[in-house]
Amino acid sequence: MSGKKVRSHFNLLLEPGSNAYLEILNPAKQLTYAVSLNREEILFLWAQDQNYLRESSTPENLNAITGLPVLPDDLLFLVAGQGLNFAEWNMEAERKDGWNLSRSPFLVELTMKEELSRIVITSPGADRWTAGYDRYRLWNNRLVPAQIRFEVPTRRIAIDLEIDKWIPRDEPASQDLFAVKLPDHAQRLSLWDIYHGKPLLLQ
Repeated sequence: MSGKKVRSHFNLLLEPGSNAYLEILNPAKQLTYAVSLNREEILFLWAQDQNYLRESSTPENLNAITGLPVLPDDLLFLVAGQGLNFAEWNMEAERKDGWNLSRSPFLVELTMKEELSRIVITSPGADRWTAGYDRYRLWNNRLVPAQIRFEVPTRRIAIDLEIDKWIPRDEPASQDLFAVKLPDHAQRLSLWDIYHGKPLLLQ
């Protein structure tokens, strides 16, 4: 963002379309941020400061926190490398290399190669942004993109996720599995008191 590049390690636990838990680590492998997301809310913890946000997972709030203006169920598929919650989208037109889709008030241009390759999303009140998938690998008999890239050109945001290991879990999913464990004296902040135009996850 603004020409600045930051490299971090992350751990991501997913139930595609429903739940996600993300840990971002500093170069010393210490926890910097923890995020939990479901279709109703997002919780964001600054581990060192012991401050946190708990907000509804609206596109406006997700844009302020992650830099991506998108519906929560779609984001939960996007980060899993599975595109969108396609059951909720309507096909508007078929192209030689993909389809144009709509889910009011969002529009999408979907591009396929051998696998899902590129998704261009037009958000209301925001510019077009892109999710790209590359370097598919077969892990546990499933093709998974080893590289996921989110790009918002007008905000000069590019997020590259390089997946080193993908491990399926056998245990049933539960809300506790994806919950952020808050410190005893964590202080809750208000998103719109601290957001000043830069996505909080990228600061």
